[in-house]
Amino acid sequence: MAGVDEKAVKAVSVSAGVAGMSTDADVKVKTAVKHFVYMLQCSDGTFYMGYSTEVGRRVREHNESPKAAKYTRGRRPVRLVYYVECESRSDALKCERLLRKKSRVEKEKLMNEFDGDLDV
Repeated sequence: MAGVDEKAVKAVSVSAGVAGMSTDADVKVKTAVKHFVYMLQCSDGTFYMGYSTEVGRRVREHNESPKAAKYTRGRRPVRLVYYVECESRSDALKCERLLRKKSRVEKEKLMNEFDGDLDV
């Protein structure tokens, strides 16, 4: 399809009309969902890793909402220090698991070398 970002289209559902009903096709288009793994640094210096489709919203929840993880609710404020976008939810959860297994030194190195936008 010329001019259409193929990655932006996640699903297209087309249902044809039935006898006696409109013959116009009902088309629903959903945009692709982004999957992120993120790392927060808590006020006590510890790190927290998580998965989200909206990093900015999730960081705000960690800092302000009762929806925050129990771990971060007692360690506020938290700040975003690293995140990475993944191809799928499955890939993101695998990446999160690998990130959790890294040593503190490796996590600090990721944090210090991260050059992305932390104002999400």
